[in-house]
Amino acid sequence: MTLGLVDQLERKKSLSTYWFNKASDLKASAGALWFVIREGKDQAHDFLRYDSSFDLGVAVWPVYTMLCGMSLELLYKAIILERGQEPEKTHDLCRLASAASVVVDVEEIPTLRILSSYISWVGRYPVPTGKDPRTSFEEHVKLEWDHLWEVNGNSMTPIKHRNEKLTWPNVEKLWRTASTVYRNLRQ
Repeated sequence: MTLGLVDQLERKKSLSTYWFNKASDLKASAGALWFVIREGKDQAHDFLRYDSSFDLGVAVWPVYTMLCGMSLELLYKAIILERGQEPEKTHDLCRLASAASVVVDVEEIPTLRILSSYISWVGRYPVPTGKDPRTSFEEHVKLEWDHLWEVNGNSMTPIKHRNEKLTWPNVEKLWRTASTVYRNLRQ
């Protein structure tokens, strides 16, 4: 007997492996964008037929970070499902990591909060969504400014520059930590 579409979707919704595989797909897509940002700008410009004045790194950054966050969200939810629980319907990566019992270093919590806002609106919409968009925007900007930018200490005039907290190696570390928890549960 074959399952109907609704039955198939309900079954997939409860399978941690389905969620883990989708998380892996999103992670791979984020990694491809990271490669374009760091290594493949010229080839991507040619392929997309954009001239060199179009800053591909700026253009794909919100989507890269959204995909990083979404991959972690689905990974945390896969862990929760593997534990036999129902994941909460939220994009709050700190809450999901806690519910999944994934240990996150205290200095990584702001990164998870920033990625949560990229999932919720920054990577998808031109302006914040929800009841109080101004507060959402101001909170996000302050969090990014405080966590992702550092003052250049070699200058008489303080100049902020982006740090490495949302680079691929740091996101990969968060992912590796959670995927180890998932794989250990599956053994």
